[in-house]
Amino acid sequence: MSRRENLKILLLSVCLFKHNTYSAGFSLAAACLKSYADKMLCGKVSIVNRNYFGECGKEILDLISSEKPDLIGFPCYIWNVEMVKSLCLIIKRTYPDVKIILGGPEATGRRLAFLKETNADFLISGEGEDSFVRLLQALIEHRNPERNIGIIMPDSSDEESEKARSKMLPLELLPFPYTVEAMGMKPYPEMIIPFETMRGCPNNCAYCSWSERGPESVRYYSNERVLQNLNWIMENSPRSRIFVCDSDFFAKRERALFFAPYFRKAAEAGHTFTFQTNLRCWDDEMMKAFSHSAYEFDIGINGLALRTQKAFSREFSIEGITKKITSMKKNMPEASVYLEIMYASPGEKLSDFCKAIDWAFAQSHNALFFHTQIFHGTRLHKNAGQLKIKCSQKPPYYVFSTADCSEEMIRLEDLMVIALSTWKENPGIKGKFNKTVAEAYGGSYSHAFFDMWHKMPNSSKSVLNAVCERLLKGPFCLIHYVIDVSHEYPMLNDTVCSQCAEAVSSIYPF
Repeated sequence: MSRRENLKILLLSVCLFKHNTYSAGFSLAAACLKSYADKMLCGKVSIVNRNYFGECGKEILDLISSEKPDLIGFPCYIWNVEMVKSLCLIIKRTYPDVKIILGGPEATGRRLAFLKETNADFLISGEGEDSFVRLLQALIEHRNPERNIGIIMPDSSDEESEKARSKMLPLELLPFPYTVEAMGMKPYPEMIIPFETMRGCPNNCAYCSWSERGPESVRYYSNERVLQNLNWIMENSPRSRIFVCDSDFFAKRERALFFAPYFRKAAEAGHTFTFQTNLRCWDDEMMKAFSHSAYEFDIGINGLALRTQKAFSREFSIEGITKKITSMKKNMPEASVYLEIMYASPGEKLSDFCKAIDWAFAQSHNALFFHTQIFHGTRLHKNAGQLKIKCSQKPPYYVFSTADCSEEMIRLEDLMVIALSTWKENPGIKGKFNKTVAEAYGGSYSHAFFDMWHKMPNSSKSVLNAVCERLLKGPFCLIHYVIDVSHEYPMLNDTVCSQCAEAVSSIYPF
C-alpha cells in the first residue's frame, strides 16, 4: 500500500449483460459506499465509481493501469461473480501491491472460501457502509482493521468468517447517493434507476439471503428522504424506469398509501415503476391507490405445493391467492401484474409443477416461471443435503434434482417453461395456440405440451434442447429469457433472446 496523502480507491461495478431495451443504470450499492465514505472521512480518500456492462475486462485493466489505485472494490452478484473472480486473479498477478475489497450478496454468502479463491485482501459481509469506512480508516492509519466489524481477511478463522456481521446503520445517517460523483455517471433521460425506500425484509423465506439478518434488519428511510430522492429523479432523468429495490415497498401499509399520490405524479410525468411485493400486503384501497399503466408489480408466489411452501417457509392458500389476484384485475386493470413462481423446488413433484402451470396460465395476469436457485448464505443452501437437493456449484446455482424430481423430470420442466412462454407470447402463434389448448386439451397447457412433445420429431426436440442448453449456461440467461418474452415480445433486442425465441417458434407443431 502506498503512503500517498490520500488513498485512491476504484469502485468497479460489473454487469455481464445489458438489457438493450433500456439505457444502462448504475450501482446504487457503490454510490452509497462512496457517499458515506466521503462524508465520514472528509477528504482523506479519493473514490472513483465506474459502471461497466458487457465483456469489460480489458477496459477495467486499462483503467487500473492509468489510475494506479491503492485499493479496488467489487460489488459481487450472481451475474458478475465469475468475471470478478477472474479479474481479481489477474489484478493480483499484475499489481500485487493493490488491495482488493469484495462485497455484495455473493461475497457475503460465500465468505472466507470466496476470499481465498480470488486472492482478494478483504471481504465485507452484509451492508457495507460502516465496515467500508472502518476498513479505510485503518488503512489510512497503517494499522490492521478490527476483527469484529464485518470484515473477513485471508487469515480469518472459519469461526470468525461465519460470525462476521457488518453493522446496520440507521438510514438517516446515509447521505444522498444521487450525485454524479457517487453514481459514477451523469443522469440522462430513460435510464434505469435503482431506488430504495427501506432495507431488510419482514419475511423469513428460506431461499433468500435477506432473511439471514432477521426482522431487526428492517429499517425505513424518512418520508422526506424518499421524496427528495424521487424529486431528484423527476428533475434529472425524464421518463426513467425506476426499479424499487425494496424487499416489499407495500409492507408498511399506511406508509405506502402516503406515497401513492407522489408516485402517481411521477407516473403522470412519464416515469415507470417496477415493484416487488407479497400479496398479503394488498387490499382494495391499496389496489385503487396504485392503479396506473406506469406500474409493474412482480408478485412472489414462489411454490404452490404445500411441501414446497414448508421448505421455503411460506404459507398461503391457492384459493386466497386466486381471490386476491382477481381483485387486482378488477381494481387496477391498467397495471402490469406478473406472478413469479419457482419450479424445480424441494417438495414439488412433476405433477405439482403441471398443476402450477395450468393454474398460473388460467389467471388473468402474466406468469413468470423461474428455475429455483440455491444461493450461498441461505437456509435452503444450508439444508440442501437434508432436503436431498443437487444443484450447480457455480452461478446460476440451478437445482439439478430433488428427492421428488429427477434430472430428467426437471429438464422437462425447463423445456415446458421455454416452449410455453414463447408460444403464448409470439403474436403469430399465440391466438391459435391458446385456442388449441382450450378446445383440444380442456385448457391444460401442461397436457398440451406433453402431447406435442411426444408427437414432436426428433429434429424439433433437438432444437428445443439446444435452446435450453444455451439458456442454462449463462448466469441469468433463462430468467432473462422468460422475463423478456413476457414483457417485450416481439421487440426482443437482446440477441440471445431473439435467436432463442425464433428457434422455439419455428418448431411450433400446428
